[in-house]
Amino acid sequence: MDIHMPGISGLEATKIIRGFDKELTIFALTAVTLEDKMPEFEEAGFDDIISKPFKQEDFEKKLYDALVANKKPASA
Repeated sequence: MDIHMPGISGLEATKIIRGFDKELTIFALTAVTLEDKMPEFEEAGFDDIISKPFKQEDFEKKLYDALVANKKPASA
C-alpha cells in the first residue's frame, strides 16, 4: 500500500481494510523517514514497511516471511 496515493492515503485505506479484514497481508510502501511515522504505521495495521527505493529481493523476502507466518497448519 503506497502511503501517498491520490484521494485517500495508504494509512487511511489500510485502517478501512482492517475494519473488515484483519488477516490480509498489507505492507506500507513509503519514502518517508520511518522513525517519524512508525507509530502511525503500526496503528494503521500494516504487517511490515518497505522503504523506497527498495530491492526486489528484499520485497520478496518480506512477502515470503509474512505469508509463512500467516499460514495455518492443516487440520488432521
